[in-house]
Amino acid sequence: MKKYIFGLVSLFLLASPCSAGLVCHMITINDLKGRDIPRFEAFSTAAIPNLKPAEVDLKSHQRAKQYRTKLREGAAEGPNFAGQFTVVGWGCGTSCIQWAIVDAKIGGVYFPPHEIASISTVHVDIAEGEPEPHFYGLRFRLDSTLLMILGAPNEDESREGILFYQWTGKSFKFLKSYNIQREWCKEN
Repeated sequence: MKKYIFGLVSLFLLASPCSAGLVCHMITINDLKGRDIPRFEAFSTAAIPNLKPAEVDLKSHQRAKQYRTKLREGAAEGPNFAGQFTVVGWGCGTSCIQWAIVDAKIGGVYFPPHEIASISTVHVDIAEGEPEPHFYGLRFRLDSTLLMILGAPNEDESREGILFYQWTGKSFKFLKSYNIQREWCKEN
């Protein structure tokens, strides 16, 4: 069985358009170089020191009970976004993330709007020198209300690129997006 699986993986890699000396472009934050983009510093906020996370309020959103284990586990790690909030994510398939926000002060749960409820990160990578993100397609900081999304929102490749949103404390305000035109594979 192992030989069969190894053979299938080898066949896939050999048949891949990005093999045998071809280089494929993945979306990274480097795609933003030279562009006028929102900066984390422009959306700064103060983190609440030593904030002990409140218990997740599963009644605060109709979908919260469905993801209670992931929400509780993520929220227990404490704030990682916008001063007092915790971004919590979980897989929704191969290279896909669904996510929510938990308020560490009161335990309230907020889900993103439908148009960014899941993010496909099939064509996303981490730029050289970039710190390892909490979640592959999401970039955010504890001291900022800015959220950067890399990938295809709701797995819609026509919208694939990098999107910027500002967290208002209860919802997201769209700021800007950049579709990333990729020349997928070219000779090295």
